[in-house]
Amino acid sequence: MGELHKQFKIEAVRRSFEPGKTAAEVARELDIKVTQLYKWREEFERKQGQAFPKSGKSAQEGELETLRRENKRLKQERDILKKA
Repeated sequence: MGELHKQFKIEAVRRSFEPGKTAAEVARELDIKVTQLYKWREEFERKQGQAFPKSGKSAQEGELETLRRENKRLKQERDILKKA
């Protein structure tokens, strides 16, 4: 995922510190686990600018992962609407 993933983590951490938003709300909005967000916050506070070095995944793999999560969420919403 590289630089894009790093930016995503930094933005998630920044949003989790905004007044009026809980970490759980931000995690839910971004479709990540709240425990993961807390780990990112801890790493960011410890390392500041050196946090989140590039990971082994490419940007395409990261985008594919994001699209798969979104697809799963949309299928769940569709199934709920079908049952209604």
